[in-house]
Amino acid sequence: MEFPELEEHWVSHPESGAGRAWLLSVARTTETYFQAGGQAGPWMQEFQAIRQRIVKTAWKTAMADLKDVSLDHIDLVAFGSSARAEDLLYSDLDHGVLLSTSPPQNFSWQEAVTQGMRRFARTLMEFGFPPCHGYVMGLNDRWFGTQQQWLERVERYASFPDWEQTRYLLIMLDGRSLSLSSCSDWPSLWERVAAIVQKSAFLQWEAAHLGIAATIPSRLSELSWTGKPRQGDVLDIKERVLVPIIHSLRLWGVAEGCKDLSSEARLAFLRGREILHPSLLDWIEVALHDGWRLRLQQQATCLLAGRNPEELLRWGELSAADQIAVLRHLDTVQELVRQVKRKFRKPRS
Repeated sequence: MEFPELEEHWVSHPESGAGRAWLLSVARTTETYFQAGGQAGPWMQEFQAIRQRIVKTAWKTAMADLKDVSLDHIDLVAFGSSARAEDLLYSDLDHGVLLSTSPPQNFSWQEAVTQGMRRFARTLMEFGFPPCHGYVMGLNDRWFGTQQQWLERVERYASFPDWEQTRYLLIMLDGRSLSLSSCSDWPSLWERVAAIVQKSAFLQWEAAHLGIAATIPSRLSELSWTGKPRQGDVLDIKERVLVPIIHSLRLWGVAEGCKDLSSEARLAFLRGREILHPSLLDWIEVALHDGWRLRLQQQATCLLAGRNPEELLRWGELSAADQIAVLRHLDTVQELVRQVKRKFRKPRS
């Protein structure tokens, strides 16, 4: 799998418009690749290195004029798909900022950091990073601060674990430092969050029942397009297939002590521990890769049509093989979520 060449100065000078042109050329390459029978795995493996180059160059450029604190002490932390190395063509960048030194307490420095992060976000938009709808960004005070400030938040979330606070801890479990420095404080922070979740049956129950299970219908018959799908029926492939799988693997992996972030590594960890039936793990792997493929094809189609990518798959536009596969993936998700609910029950008080 070969992608169009990316020139670093395009990222440093996003106003040239070269970023958008490059993104469209990647969309064309992606469309051709999958039309020829390409698989999601090789595509994603090659694309992650390119995305990281874009992010690191954009960050370094956006913060170039920052004074008083070296960039070595400002750690960019990626969350979600970027941290798991599962970025697609049009994935947003959930991120935070971890300071390894106390920042200057003056308005000019704070304003410079804010402006730098805004430049960072604007640059990324040109290269296929839409804004994070959940505002998991360094511009949000919740995702910015020193290690002590982050730790205080973590302890507060763990002390009063309503669903909203638990969700913040789960987001951090899919977090990885993109620091240009080799001495990031993030790994120790991640270990603390993982230890909290691993020891708390209540947090695990929340993640399983209020998070994963609550986002999907309890029965396939509740989906409007199962049974006898019509031409105009649609399905959100991300929310109905990928998210419950990815979040289930995260919860089960962390609960069992897995320290890897990628969904495939967590899947391999569970397989090695003989957790879940081997045939179910096989179907989960197929659904994961097929879900990525379908999303990538949809994103490429939308970009080339001149519109922002959407997650909805239209039944009438799927091939017969994909229609069969999607229904099978929905069944796989239902079985996985049943197992998750059974494993992570609400603890008795």
